[in-house]
Amino acid sequence: NTLRQFSKNKRSLTKAIHHYHYHHYHHYHHQQPTTITRPIGTMSSPIILRLRLPDGSTTRHTINQSDTLATLYTAIKALGIIQDGFTLALDPKCINVLSGDTKRIQELGIRHGEMIYVQGKMHHLDATADGSHQGQGVDALTANGAHPPSSSPAPPPIMPTPLTNASLSKPNQTINNNNTNTDNPLSTAASSSLTSNAAQVPQKPKCRHGPRGMCEHCMTKEDPKERYKKEIEKWKHKKGSSVAVMEALDALKYKIKAQVNANIQAVSIDNKAANSFQAYLANIGFSQQRFGILYGTIVTEEQVVPKANEKEKGKGNDNQTKTETSAAGVASPSRSPFTSQKKQRPNGKESEKDTEVETVQAQVAKCEVIYEPPQQGSHEMYIPKTPEDAGDMNYRADAVAKSLGLRTMGMIFSAKPRKCILSGMDIISACELIVQLEKSMEDIALARQFVIITVALAEDGQTLFEAYQLSDQCIDMYKEDAFLPLSEQKPNSGKVKLRDPAIVEGKEVTSVHTEFFLMNVPIRGHESWLKSSFPVENRDVTPQQHTDLSRVLNKYKSEPFYRRISDFHLLLYLSNLLDIHTDMPGLGSIIRDQRDLNEMEEGFKLMIEAMAAQ
Repeated sequence: NTLRQFSKNKRSLTKAIHHYHYHHYHHYHHQQPTTITRPIGTMSSPIILRLRLPDGSTTRHTINQSDTLATLYTAIKALGIIQDGFTLALDPKCINVLSGDTKRIQELGIRHGEMIYVQGKMHHLDATADGSHQGQGVDALTANGAHPPSSSPAPPPIMPTPLTNASLSKPNQTINNNNTNTDNPLSTAASSSLTSNAAQVPQKPKCRHGPRGMCEHCMTKEDPKERYKKEIEKWKHKKGSSVAVMEALDALKYKIKAQVNANIQAVSIDNKAANSFQAYLANIGFSQQRFGILYGTIVTEEQVVPKANEKEKGKGNDNQTKTETSAAGVASPSRSPFTSQKKQRPNGKESEKDTEVETVQAQVAKCEVIYEPPQQGSHEMYIPKTPEDAGDMNYRADAVAKSLGLRTMGMIFSAKPRKCILSGMDIISACELIVQLEKSMEDIALARQFVIITVALAEDGQTLFEAYQLSDQCIDMYKEDAFLPLSEQKPNSGKVKLRDPAIVEGKEVTSVHTEFFLMNVPIRGHESWLKSSFPVENRDVTPQQHTDLSRVLNKYKSEPFYRRISDFHLLLYLSNLLDIHTDMPGLGSIIRDQRDLNEMEEGFKLMIEAMAAQ
């Protein structure tokens, strides 16, 4: 009985469900639609329009269906990125232009999500510099106050701000990423020279994504070591450690690697300047180690080198070309780096494979002058004087070299016979000069063409000139304060001490051999266009005297006046008597151009000859 009653109830329930669905379907499909009419003037439902700008970017705008076409034009003008005279259309080719300023949006057939094409010209610099229309949201224009209410009158269009040098030189714009300090005259002059030529102002690439998007143009450049430092900072005041901290500590350690290729291919030093430097050392018996600053230029020459084999490609030049000199003077290099020497077979015939050469463009550092700053060296090490004791001589030397068209190319120093090439103190001293050049020249590539020339006395009594360069890793480590200060380095040790351990050939060390930071550079001699007859400054044994001025001028009396004074050391001596800011630049231009004096410049000759006659 229970089963029979359950089956009966089930059949009744199924019949009722079918009956309900039948009547509901019939009622829904046969019912007449009801039209709800509403006056157009009261329709205020907002819709979203997509605006395709002339540059291809798209932005969205919310507007009411009861608003007129003039309201839409006013809202687009308020963007400040479209010039006047633009038109709106519903097709990409802008054939069907929307017209009728008093027509409402609904009357024009514009629906929700419609694409409106804007035809006209844009203010490209404003759009790229400010990024005001990039990545705006749905109600961006309404939020900025550009879209007025339907009941209020339309506001006047907002015209774009005209471009001026003042607007271009704002620190928050992309043309000047540095915070300009108006109190610093150097930074003010740099910023004014940057904004004087608007054509050279770099512009920020435009991003085409929304406010939450990110691309390579707007993504912040993260320091690869920053996340390791943050991980270590989290465990700074905690006991124990973690795997992430151990990985961070290992990642922050320097992996010392030797640099294969130098930044220049050769260095050439003036024979007269090199002779004078090593002759003075021989005169005092190397009892006082000395150093000097090299002034010169970078020239490009065609270098003929042996054609490298497949196995030799990518390898550096391990053979250092040395120049051997005696007390009498500087001899030619034992093997010129620019001349390929043919190898002889045992039977006297030359190998065709050994004679294959190729021509490459080589960057050569031509050192024309050796300036010896104020110093008080000892038998162990050269010691420069402090800026307070040196006075303004270093500044005057840079000014004279600049007037002659020369710049700092490197340093030269002498050392007693030792096992190392460069000591830790030599490395730190060279790094200091290179970093100073990077700040003054604002060009890292040019500053790192810095050359280091060592002058040492060999066992056979010959003077050896050797040239080197520091690797980029060495300079970067110095800038990151990875080395101990100069006072804690040993003068004649072949290792440079580190603050934290580094990895060298898979081993953890606290001091690195200086050879890992050095690159060999071939050296040779040349005859400079400058004379070297005037005594060199800051020498105790042969100091400069006022009578040397008349002696040098009378020595070259038969030559033109610009050739008689074409001597760096003579000009440096005159800079102490003439004005370094007004007289020396004009005098240096005459010597640099190697030209006769005009009527306005005859006063230089009269003053110098009068000084020599005293």
